[in-house]
Amino acid sequence: MPTLRIQKNKFLYTREQNSYFGKKEKTTRFISRGSIRQSSIDSILFIIRDLKDSTVYQTNLCIMSGVRTSIIIANGIDTTQFRLKNTSIHEAVKILDILNPYLPKEHQLYNSTKQIEEEKDCWVYLRKMVEEKMADSLRLK
Repeated sequence: MPTLRIQKNKFLYTREQNSYFGKKEKTTRFISRGSIRQSSIDSILFIIRDLKDSTVYQTNLCIMSGVRTSIIIANGIDTTQFRLKNTSIHEAVKILDILNPYLPKEHQLYNSTKQIEEEKDCWVYLRKMVEEKMADSLRLK
């Protein structure tokens, strides 16, 4: 799982194992570290202003395997985290647009609004299935 930690004007980018068969590796693979311009930090803080000191966990239930992304932003005593599995949210897309130029090209993170739409489609599909099952069970009574 790609994990991006941002604290003050520094970032640390690692990969951690998110699924396994047998024994889980406890090692974290280093990808990159560096500094971020203050204007980029200010833009990120503006994006997360309403999510201050919280964790956003979101998953697309229609995809069983795939990509997990973790973004952790620590600013003073506040920490905002994004834990995304096969989906994204608009704030994360904007943050990754700001951060990707700082990351090695071969390891850049791509969350997209397409993932957001796919998750919405998934929920529409799941709701429809539940409604059909409920209607079937009511007919049986």
